[in-house]
Amino acid sequence: MVSEKKRIYHLYRRVLFPHCSLTVTTYPGGAAGMKKGDVVLVRPIRFALDILLPWKKIATIAEVTDIAASENAETIVFKGISRVRIGTIKGHKYGEYAAIGDGGCVNSDHYVDFLRKKSQELIFLINIEESDRLIHLLNYLSDLNQLADFIANYFVINFRRRYGLLLEKDLRKRAEALMVILDDLINKIKKKIQETNEKTGS
Repeated sequence: MVSEKKRIYHLYRRVLFPHCSLTVTTYPGGAAGMKKGDVVLVRPIRFALDILLPWKKIATIAEVTDIAASENAETIVFKGISRVRIGTIKGHKYGEYAAIGDGGCVNSDHYVDFLRKKSQELIFLINIEESDRLIHLLNYLSDLNQLADFIANYFVINFRRRYGLLLEKDLRKRAEALMVILDDLINKIKKKIQETNEKTGS
């Protein structure tokens, strides 16, 4: 367990994945005590009671890369670094933490190829303006851990699924869960396209 305490930032029904950035808008004073360059523990919570039960919970150790204040709100940009487990806490605001190893993954190339292929298929179906940039990023990421978090962050919208993917420490299980989610998303989009074509007679 790391002996140094870090501030815990509770993120209500949102998830910050390692290797990804997240912009949070909060009330004036919500970022009190934080400044650019700080390293904090960002922990998603499902409901208020989660704040009272932080022991041995998964969080993302993150850097504050930007912070700005206006009259009505404060904006914080977090850059996720890695999954950690929160240990001893102090006043629900500060906690010690331990790094979580992913344990590696047998046949990781297989998972990388599958996730990349399914993600590209999903991008083509969605056909968004930044498709080329996303495909480039997918081809650039060869580490399964980073690739899985990138895909989860960008394509998985449902909070329950995002929360589950963050909490899953086993890299193989996380990759396999993503495979199921991507297949489900692709099938739903294809079904909608088919229904639209049938209605328009295309």
